[in-house]
Amino acid sequence: MSFDDFVRDAKTQDAASKCAESIGLAANELSKLDPALDREFPALQLSLAYRSRNKLSHGYYAIELDIVWATVTVSIAQTVAAARLAKRQYERADGGTS
Repeated sequence: MSFDDFVRDAKTQDAASKCAESIGLAANELSKLDPALDREFPALQLSLAYRSRNKLSHGYYAIELDIVWATVTVSIAQTVAAARLAKRQYERADGGTS
């Protein structure tokens, strides 16, 4: 889907926004479980994900579609890659028992 298609498709906009909100909520839960994660793995951008979630959830009609588009096409893929790396590092540090 192109950005222009995205702009014309309200259903996809809503779905992408809700997915991004869910990721931001999960990021906050991770931060609660281990507050050091954001500091130890800055590429996860947990705080930014949660702030973005709040903006999406409470922004009402002020949501900027170009930011949602960049989030779902670029930022989420970067976060997934960072999460995989963090998981491998965490498992090595834990002796692979997690």
